[in-house]
Amino acid sequence: MGAEAEEYDLYDVLNLQQDASGDDVRAAFRDLSRLYHPDKQRANATSAGGGAGLDEARVAGAENAFMRVHRAYRVLGDDVLRSFYDRYGLSGVRLAENLSDDEAEGLEGVAGQLCLPEDRLKDLEGRVRSLMRRRQELRTQRLLALSGTFTLAAVAAPGVHGAHLRRRYNLQYCATSHSVQIAVCEKLKLTVGCASHVQGANGVGAAKLMLAAASQISPLTTVRAGLNVTGTSPEIDLSVVRALNENCTVQQKVSCSGDGMSMSFAVFPWLSKTMRGNLSATLGEDPNLQLGLLKRSTASGHSARAFLNLQTGGGEMGAQIKYKATRDFALKLQPSLSHNGWVVQVTCTKVVADDCLTKLHWILRLRRRNAQVRLTLARAGLRFSMPIELWPDMAGPLPPADYAVVLAIWALPPLFLRLGWLLFRGVRHFFRSKGAAAPSDGGAADGFDAGGASAGAARAGEGDGEVDADATAAAEAQEQRRLIEREAARCRSREEGARGLEILRARYGEAAAAASAAAGAPLQAASAAGAVDVTDCLMAKVRQSRLYISDAPKSTLLGFYNPSRGGSAPV
Repeated sequence: MGAEAEEYDLYDVLNLQQDASGDDVRAAFRDLSRLYHPDKQRANATSAGGGAGLDEARVAGAENAFMRVHRAYRVLGDDVLRSFYDRYGLSGVRLAENLSDDEAEGLEGVAGQLCLPEDRLKDLEGRVRSLMRRRQELRTQRLLALSGTFTLAAVAAPGVHGAHLRRRYNLQYCATSHSVQIAVCEKLKLTVGCASHVQGANGVGAAKLMLAAASQISPLTTVRAGLNVTGTSPEIDLSVVRALNENCTVQQKVSCSGDGMSMSFAVFPWLSKTMRGNLSATLGEDPNLQLGLLKRSTASGHSARAFLNLQTGGGEMGAQIKYKATRDFALKLQPSLSHNGWVVQVTCTKVVADDCLTKLHWILRLRRRNAQVRLTLARAGLRFSMPIELWPDMAGPLPPADYAVVLAIWALPPLFLRLGWLLFRGVRHFFRSKGAAAPSDGGAADGFDAGGASAGAARAGEGDGEVDADATAAAEAQEQRRLIEREAARCRSREEGARGLEILRARYGEAAAAASAAAGAPLQAASAAGAVDVTDCLMAKVRQSRLYISDAPKSTLLGFYNPSRGGSAPV
């Protein structure tokens, strides 16, 4: 169990009280860093001539302890982070560390100006609160797999050739869909959804019921089944997804509907670290062959994709290039060519909220006889879309002179939004800089508490590797107790000379095992029964004949480990 995987008290790590001064923090860090530094442990292991396995275990335990000491010094040595830690604990600090680089830049001041520690703490609290809301919303969305779309489409009324962009626009159709996922058990999930489509001209519509189930029958194999019912025509599909290895996944799918049956087979191999391919073949009512490549940059967020689709009576080939100019803005170009003609689609994506969950997509789709713009507002799994057909197919080819009008209709709204956002940021920074000189109360922000921070930083995925994690934690705790022996001996000698506090025996574990160890049972028997010897761990914390331990779980202290097997509370 690593140093980042659990909650522990930073004051306990440095053997300090909460009222310790900055000099005390620096002095404690110097002493403990010399004791736990991995390079020193490697040098000691080399001079002692121990075994390679023992040396690696000792160095690993030293690295874990040194990471805790360094983390404690980095937080407690900074006045703002220390105040933040005192209020919200280690979970709140971890949330603050998860802020992106652009968000962290705002913590140093506004427009390059210096700011007071109270203002920096208040700004940090606000940003962490926003991150907490984002995590809670994402956690709910992933737990229930909430998904919903609402589409409201409009089309230009037919008229004189060349005048369509200046005529009335009528409602074409309205479509909605939503679904929710239910976790029946750990390996079985059900999805229930529905969709509706209503024509705007005559009010005629259709409804659709969607049912799906997914079950993980093995660590590498997942089975999915789906049922779609539209009127009296059901459609059933069954697919099996299996990971052959970490670089290749295959999918087999069978579909059955009123029009016939089809079967497909797809392979998704990783060709390199950043390039993935896909090859799929379908036999049945609509046979086709698809080939695709996806190249993605891990550093900048840029990506490129190419695909080829061959089917009876025609085919399609195209590409997609994504350029991510900034953290909150991306441009995507998608040209394609098929037997129906050429298509060019340009998409602008803008993040419109600080939590990065709300995105605005402004899409332009051009064909030889059609022009369409689409505005989409998406947040998590919910999406509102409004396509507007500026030039319908029935009007004939789009005149070259009207291309400029179409481009203006597509480009001007995002430009106005950008200018409005820059104006809003400028006004906000102006008032923030004006208020920076005013004293702030430095109090805790409303609606933010340590419980929320703990909930926001909770981790999932425990269960399958619990036994291995326990064994790793026990080995690390044992190596940490070996490292503490020398410091404990030094503290014991100092306290003996001063006739101060000397800890003779201490055991940690199940109550019965600890009691038998206190009664004089052998240490090996007590350890097997569920108790560990922590005498040196506590002796190393004695300072000036006093022992300070916080109310944090004792299993988080260096050298401690909870060996309880039956789930009883250790003492």
